[in-house]
Amino acid sequence: MTECYLVQNSSKDRIKFLHLKVEKDTMHSTWGLLGGKTQNTSNTYGSINTGKANELSPVDAAIADFDRKKARKVKNGYREVPDLNNITQVKEDVIDFDNPPTSFCPSKPISKAPKKLPKNYEFQIKENGMCHYAFIGTTGDIKLYTRRMDDHTAKYPGIVGALSAYRIPPKSILGIELVVSPGHGNHQENFHHIQKINKTDCLKGKLKTQDQIMAINYQKDHRVRGCVFYAFYIAGEEILDVSKSLAYIKTLFPVRSDKSAMYQPWVVKADSMKEAKTYIRSKKGDIEGLVLWDLDDQIDIGFSGKPKRRAAYKVKLVLDTDVVATGWEEGKGKRQGMIGSLKIGQYDNTGSFIELGTVGGLTDEQADPSGWNFPCVVEIKYDAQNSNGHFIFPRFSKIHEDKLPEDCKC
Repeated sequence: MTECYLVQNSSKDRIKFLHLKVEKDTMHSTWGLLGGKTQNTSNTYGSINTGKANELSPVDAAIADFDRKKARKVKNGYREVPDLNNITQVKEDVIDFDNPPTSFCPSKPISKAPKKLPKNYEFQIKENGMCHYAFIGTTGDIKLYTRRMDDHTAKYPGIVGALSAYRIPPKSILGIELVVSPGHGNHQENFHHIQKINKTDCLKGKLKTQDQIMAINYQKDHRVRGCVFYAFYIAGEEILDVSKSLAYIKTLFPVRSDKSAMYQPWVVKADSMKEAKTYIRSKKGDIEGLVLWDLDDQIDIGFSGKPKRRAAYKVKLVLDTDVVATGWEEGKGKRQGMIGSLKIGQYDNTGSFIELGTVGGLTDEQADPSGWNFPCVVEIKYDAQNSNGHFIFPRFSKIHEDKLPEDCKC
């Protein structure tokens, strides 16, 4: 039998736990708060890659998933303990500028923009890129980490070299959005390029040599630049005040130009949310959206692996459309046997049906497959569409019982 106990402090100073146990081909998971409510689920595995060199028996598949879940939780700040007896506190990670803890996680912007603007605020253009953290170590060495804290320094020698020119003090951490130059035109195409370069391909946190070579070669035709959006630490000092951090960036980095490899975000003047959304519409296709900063607020820097959302808001146009739900894919964990996502599509002008991937976001009640009759029409909300018609960040909105599938056209 394979078994482990993992614990972590919750945001309300209680202790969360996860108990994983494998018995033959079944993994049992129990989680919750010590002394509080708990939940549990069981998953029985079948053979994987049957007949291939990497074939796994049901027992091996269960153990492999156990190892993956345990590693992911430890990376997110959980601690392994012998059992759950007599646990009163959990020692958390602390900042290390030379060997950052994998649980490092500053807060992210709030997904939904407020109806009313903060008293003191600033709108910045949100470029469609990949968030990275630049750690300047105690001796001035610069390393780049993804939001998941994989070391991608070797992929971006140009960014590291450009940052070194600014002589940022040791023991500093910057938040940088890596984007592909020129950064104008279709922002989805630019994001595709940076996504290809940044593809997460680390083995136990270490970058594979062949992927480093591929990333550098790809940048010969697709230049990567960095928009520095926050200074989390400067010379060992934790910077939580938004106004202080943004002011520091503006004194150090230039306004964006065709020559600047590193730059501060573009600021947009808008006196209301309506003006902000009007601006986004006018730049549709060129930018992803805006970030609204509350200049009187503070960010949060935690070591739980799961970032809180505060101090900033994403402002994007939310689009909606009707699609045909043709079937469903099973969910995982507590959603086993239930709908995890819907298979969707639309008809083109010739009457041919085009499959457009899947959409999730159903409640537990909506995920009961017995309540569905396929095909049916559903409304989804999304941010944009790829050139192949697939939706960016789609989420289920509601069922349209009054509409016919053939009415859903691309």
